[in-house]
Amino acid sequence: MFTLKKNKKKKNKNLFLSLNYLKKLYCIDIMGYELVKDLKNGAKNEKLVVYFLNKHVYKTDNFKFYKNNKKQVDFRNTEIVAELKSRYNSYNLYDETFFGYNKLEYLMRKNDPRKWKFYFLFTDGLYVWSYRENEYRVGDFYHKEKGMIKQVYVNIKHLEKITEDINSNTFLPEDCNEFLGTNQTRQ
Repeated sequence: MFTLKKNKKKKNKNLFLSLNYLKKLYCIDIMGYELVKDLKNGAKNEKLVVYFLNKHVYKTDNFKFYKNNKKQVDFRNTEIVAELKSRYNSYNLYDETFFGYNKLEYLMRKNDPRKWKFYFLFTDGLYVWSYRENEYRVGDFYHKEKGMIKQVYVNIKHLEKITEDINSNTFLPEDCNEFLGTNQTRQ
């Protein structure tokens, strides 16, 4: 009887180790969160937002992606440094939205003189928050891959609506790659 229990524990331990190995190998979480899929969708949405902003808002001062996609922020022009967060909910589902405090820390450390803008692509449109010191709070958040991290929480009343013409479910326009041209460095 003791041997059977020991073998059963070993099988369960091996199953657990196999699942952890698969999670790391394929960057997935068994509960449904798929990191690789999320990163690809985020990159697609970055192209979509830069395409939209360059075509309709910043026609003479186009945004360009940072070549290093590990950078703490996503794109910039001569006046703005920007970060995009894609959301899979509507704008008003929650009172607050959030992003990693590491993004704000990076900008503070660099002391970049440009305006700092944080774009949010919800299921019902594109919104922006222009950094203002008194409009956010910092709190802890448990991240599945990183453990406990600091997040910046912004009340949605501080977000400005830019458009309903694009959202987090919008496909890339056919001319997106051609339009972005050399500015397009994200895969």
